[in-house]
Amino acid sequence: MTEGTETAGITGWDADAGLWHPVNRVVSTTRHDTTYAETIDAKGAIISLVRTFRTGPGKHIYRHDYLNFSPGGLDEPKYYYVRTERDQVVESGAVDFSQNLDAYIAQHPEAMRYVFGSKRGFYALTDYVARQSTGTYHPTTTATYNRQGQLLAEVSYNRRTTYQRDAHGRAQTSQDSYQEQPGNRTTYTYRPDGLLASETVTQHDGTPDENRYYRYTFY
Repeated sequence: MTEGTETAGITGWDADAGLWHPVNRVVSTTRHDTTYAETIDAKGAIISLVRTFRTGPGKHIYRHDYLNFSPGGLDEPKYYYVRTERDQVVESGAVDFSQNLDAYIAQHPEAMRYVFGSKRGFYALTDYVARQSTGTYHPTTTATYNRQGQLLAEVSYNRRTTYQRDAHGRAQTSQDSYQEQPGNRTTYTYRPDGLLASETVTQHDGTPDENRYYRYTFY
């Protein structure tokens, strides 16, 4: 390629391929109470954006808005949340704005053109409403802790995992179940210094499934 004819943008050298490849970069900024993480391609165009901020009573809910852009405009946005108590995650899932969107359109009938127009126009309207609405939370994962803040149970997409702990708070066993049907059981062993040494996994009928061993290197 003749010098001066390269496409504008940032490239990085791929030693294995012996070629220059476009490089994406992430730029994070914080304005007011919101953090914006923009992924910018080699030509300087924003191809994705993640908005993160705290909301709800006591600001214990972290909302994460995921927006992706293509040459035609905004793709379908995704919205998620994480709820915390005493700095521990107790619930997470998706945020839905369909009710807020219906209410907005009822008050602004002119917005119907975005509903029946292009899908990217509808996505833009959805994000406009989402930026100024709380939405409806649909949890996919919940967690329960003991008084010491140690995880006792977690439910994620109908899969439940419960933990039995010793006097030191270390997990001795964990039991999985899916839709009330028993699943794998995991037994944990520890080194004298308290670090995890191994995990032994058995199926619900006692059949061995797998073993995991841990080794540590200290610098």
